[in-house]
Amino acid sequence: AARVHSPVASGLVMASARGVDFWSGSGVPARLVAGSYIPRTVSGPGGTRLILLSPAADSTLPALRVIAAEMVAPSP
Repeated sequence: AARVHSPVASGLVMASARGVDFWSGSGVPARLVAGSYIPRTVSGPGGTRLILLSPAADSTLPALRVIAAEMVAPSP
């Protein structure tokens, strides 16, 4: 799990066997993405960002695929 804070939402991003879920501390967690990922947060000059790590299936060498994610408000 990784703790995330943004102007849109704050909570935990948790990995499970089914995918990655976001949980704000109340209600049911929301599925962000299906598949095998490890959520991590990194801090930099632009603030804290969520990244998702996954084994790179298209590589013959051991490698990780990195996906940067941004929390945005849902569309009305």
